[in-house]
Amino acid sequence: MRVLDPTLSPFEVQKTSDFAKWLLDIGEGRLQLQDDRVQLPSDMLLPPGKDSVPMLINSVYDSLHSTRSEASLRQYFTGRAILAPLNKDVDILNADLLDQFPGGPNVLHSADEAVDTTGSGAVDAGASDLPTEVLNALAIPGIPLHELTLKIGCPAILLRNIDPTAGLCNGTRLIITKISRRVLEAVIITGPHSGDRCFIPRIPLTTNANSTLPFQLRRLQFPVRLAFAMSINKSQGQSLQRVGLYLLQEIFAHGQLYVALSRATKYNSIYALLDDSEDGRKGLTKNIVYNEVLL
Repeated sequence: MRVLDPTLSPFEVQKTSDFAKWLLDIGEGRLQLQDDRVQLPSDMLLPPGKDSVPMLINSVYDSLHSTRSEASLRQYFTGRAILAPLNKDVDILNADLLDQFPGGPNVLHSADEAVDTTGSGAVDAGASDLPTEVLNALAIPGIPLHELTLKIGCPAILLRNIDPTAGLCNGTRLIITKISRRVLEAVIITGPHSGDRCFIPRIPLTTNANSTLPFQLRRLQFPVRLAFAMSINKSQGQSLQRVGLYLLQEIFAHGQLYVALSRATKYNSIYALLDDSEDGRKGLTKNIVYNEVLL
């Protein structure tokens, strides 16, 4: 679909075709070197060092400080994101980017409790004795943070299916337009409902029974997280004009590198940041592919 774009020049068609073939080779493990590593093209790589993270941010989010209208904010954020393998790195990047984004912060706190996992109505004694501060400090994939900091105009991603017929699905990206204690007003920026205005209430979210916690956590909070940066797994299904890859911590699962690289709609719109090791300086990064899955 990208190669057939009628606006591309013959040179761009060839480069895009080569990029598509390279992506398939990455996904199918045909470019593996020693220790399951692959070589990223030099023009994708940002120089490692102390200024590397700000350089990654500026490559993806140029002019982030500028004040924009709602329509231009939608256009600006629709095609940009920084992707990282780990949620902890995503949270750090989002906090840094939110600080740089214009406007005053709104801090929204959740109400947390340990709930019964046995069906008997009783909570485990050890869990029931946990201070609220301990429950508040828990950061769990798929669950919003206890302290959710937002600004008007910032991008967010939905963590639950609220109203699929209206486009409010897990993974939908939004622009926050109004903030109150009980409801968020937002505009959808992805999918067939892009441009639609919606309202996001606070809802109770409970951890899965098979989570690593010895109890279930119920958190009453808005089911959103900031989306300047996203985890690679959460980015599946997104198409982006500018993709930043934060690979200081390498990928750890089958197909993650392929998913991250294939979010880009153009061969020259990927900015990859590797660690400062000898391999990182050479552009080598891990690519996990289980060939038996592809048979």
